[in-house]
Amino acid sequence: MPVQRPAVKPFDEFAPELDGQLEGLDARARGRLARLGVLFRTTSGRTAFPLDPIPRVIALADWEPLAAGAGQRARALNAFVADAYGDRRIVTEGVMPARVIETAEHYEPRLQGVEPAGGQWVGIAGLDLVRAPDGEFHVLEDNLMTPSGFAYAAAAREAVVAALDPPPELAPLGYGELPLLLAGTFRAAAARDREPYLIVLTDSVENPAYWEHEWTAATLEPAARAALPAAWMTGPSASGSLNGTPSSTRSAPDSA
Repeated sequence: MPVQRPAVKPFDEFAPELDGQLEGLDARARGRLARLGVLFRTTSGRTAFPLDPIPRVIALADWEPLAAGAGQRARALNAFVADAYGDRRIVTEGVMPARVIETAEHYEPRLQGVEPAGGQWVGIAGLDLVRAPDGEFHVLEDNLMTPSGFAYAAAAREAVVAALDPPPELAPLGYGELPLLLAGTFRAAAARDREPYLIVLTDSVENPAYWEHEWTAATLEPAARAALPAAWMTGPSASGSLNGTPSSTRSAPDSA
């Protein structure tokens, strides 16, 4: 006998009044992306970055616990990877059999016993989030293989905010700290006994996210100057470089 469940009322998400303005909003947002040069390669060739100009508004009261939970999840994922290549307590305590780790598609046996600087295995975590009809957020996938998207998120925010032109009291939080977060991630992964060099690797201009690679290279250089300790920035410097070495996009085969 089927169980009768009460109907679930869809989550009513706040959105700005856009009736009669959608075509203009779409044109303004796309125009902004075009001026920024934002591109994304698909199987059909290089194309403009697809963007839904209707913003999904998340209230600060909802965002703060979500951000805290995402950070906690990223730290837990880092701890799992460290354990998988380290002591494997997850195996000895019976939580996961060793074969699950050793037969994983991207498991690298040569990394067993390696200890990266600061214990940082996961520099960038891509958590795919969806919002259920009851308003709760769920993670569909954890992507730890240097996922792309952070620069596109910043570009999308800039394009939509410019197109909507909200009053200051209704403007969303910005992405201004993103370059500093990225530079801090590299700083945490760098050795402490010598000065680090930052080089953005890309396989080629054919990479779907090549625009993001360019954006990262151009943005990281000034951010790195702000994030790295002064003791690491003592060599001769030149405009657009770290100690005379340009922070640029370099092509390399089989880069992550």
